[in-house]
Amino acid sequence: MAGRQKGSTTLTYIKDPILEPYFIQMDEHNYTLCKNVPTQNGSHYETKLGFYSDLNKCINRVVRDQITEKSFDSLQDFLTEYKELQNRLINHFNI
Repeated sequence: MAGRQKGSTTLTYIKDPILEPYFIQMDEHNYTLCKNVPTQNGSHYETKLGFYSDLNKCINRVVRDQITEKSFDSLQDFLTEYKELQNRLINHFNI
Protein backbone atom coordinates (compact mmCIF):
# COMPACT_ATOMS: atom_id res chain seq x y z
CA MET A 1 0.00 0.00 0.00
CA ALA A 2 1.13 3.49 -0.76
CA GLY A 3 -0.55 6.71 0.28
CA ARG A 4 -0.68 10.29 -0.87
CA GLN A 5 -2.45 13.41 0.29
CA LYS A 6 -5.23 14.94 -1.82
CA GLY A 7 -6.66 18.03 -0.20
CA SER A 8 -7.61 16.89 3.28
CA THR A 9 -8.16 13.26 2.21
CA THR A 10 -5.43 10.65 2.40
CA LEU A 11 -5.58 8.20 -0.51
CA THR A 12 -4.26 4.69 0.03
CA TYR A 13 -3.82 2.02 -2.64
CA ILE A 14 -4.06 -1.75 -2.65
CA LYS A 15 -2.01 -3.16 -5.50
CA ASP A 16 -1.79 -6.94 -5.33
CA PRO A 17 -0.67 -9.28 -8.15
CA ILE A 18 -3.83 -11.38 -7.71
CA LEU A 19 -5.91 -8.31 -8.60
CA GLU A 20 -3.97 -7.18 -11.68
CA PRO A 21 -4.91 -5.33 -13.83
CA TYR A 22 -7.17 -3.95 -11.07
CA PHE A 23 -6.21 -1.96 -8.01
CA ILE A 24 -8.15 -0.37 -5.20
CA GLN A 25 -7.92 3.24 -4.08
CA MET A 26 -9.16 3.87 -0.54
CA ASP A 27 -9.97 6.90 1.52
CA GLU A 28 -11.92 7.35 4.73
CA HIS A 29 -15.21 7.31 2.80
CA ASN A 30 -15.06 4.50 0.25
CA TYR A 31 -13.17 2.02 -1.90
CA THR A 32 -12.66 2.94 -5.55
CA LEU A 33 -12.02 0.11 -7.98
CA CYS A 34 -9.62 1.10 -10.75
CA LYS A 35 -8.32 -0.82 -13.76
CA ASN A 36 -5.20 -0.40 -15.88
CA VAL A 37 -6.36 -0.65 -19.48
CA PRO A 38 -3.68 -1.29 -22.15
CA THR A 39 -3.50 0.94 -25.22
CA GLN A 40 -2.36 0.08 -28.73
CA ASN A 41 0.96 1.90 -28.28
CA GLY A 42 1.95 -0.32 -25.32
CA SER A 43 1.17 2.13 -22.52
CA HIS A 44 -1.97 2.09 -20.38
CA TYR A 45 -4.52 4.36 -18.82
CA GLU A 46 -6.37 4.07 -15.54
CA THR A 47 -10.15 3.94 -15.44
CA LYS A 48 -12.44 3.92 -12.42
CA LEU A 49 -14.99 1.10 -12.39
CA GLY A 50 -16.96 2.10 -9.32
CA PHE A 51 -17.13 3.40 -5.78
CA TYR A 52 -18.01 1.00 -2.96
CA SER A 53 -18.84 1.30 0.71
CA ASP A 54 -17.09 -1.92 1.67
CA LEU A 55 -14.23 -4.06 0.42
CA ASN A 56 -16.34 -7.13 -0.24
CA LYS A 57 -18.54 -5.24 -2.74
CA CYS A 58 -15.43 -3.89 -4.42
CA ILE A 59 -13.96 -7.41 -4.79
CA ASN A 60 -17.27 -8.68 -6.17
CA ARG A 61 -17.06 -5.98 -8.86
CA VAL A 62 -13.64 -7.36 -9.87
CA VAL A 63 -15.23 -10.79 -10.24
CA ARG A 64 -18.12 -9.39 -12.28
CA ASP A 65 -15.76 -7.48 -14.57
CA GLN A 66 -13.49 -10.49 -15.13
CA ILE A 67 -16.33 -12.93 -15.73
CA THR A 68 -17.97 -10.76 -18.41
CA GLU A 69 -14.83 -10.84 -20.57
CA LYS A 70 -15.81 -14.25 -21.96
CA SER A 71 -18.83 -16.26 -23.07
CA PHE A 72 -20.30 -19.38 -21.51
CA ASP A 73 -22.21 -22.30 -22.97
CA SER A 74 -24.56 -22.61 -20.01
CA LEU A 75 -25.74 -20.81 -16.94
CA GLN A 76 -24.20 -23.57 -14.84
CA ASP A 77 -20.76 -22.97 -16.42
CA PHE A 78 -21.11 -19.25 -15.72
CA LEU A 79 -22.15 -19.77 -12.09
CA THR A 80 -19.40 -22.33 -11.45
CA GLU A 81 -16.67 -20.04 -12.76
CA TYR A 82 -18.17 -17.00 -11.02
CA LYS A 83 -18.18 -18.74 -7.64
CA GLU A 84 -14.66 -20.16 -8.13
CA LEU A 85 -13.24 -16.72 -8.95
CA GLN A 86 -15.17 -15.08 -6.12
CA ASN A 87 -14.00 -17.69 -3.60
CA ARG A 88 -10.38 -17.40 -4.77
CA LEU A 89 -10.32 -13.64 -4.22
CA ILE A 90 -12.33 -13.63 -0.99
CA ASN A 91 -10.25 -16.44 0.50
CA HIS A 92 -7.00 -14.80 -0.63
CA PHE A 93 -7.90 -11.59 1.17
CA ASN A 94 -9.68 -13.40 4.01
CA ILE A 95 -12.75 -11.16 3.79
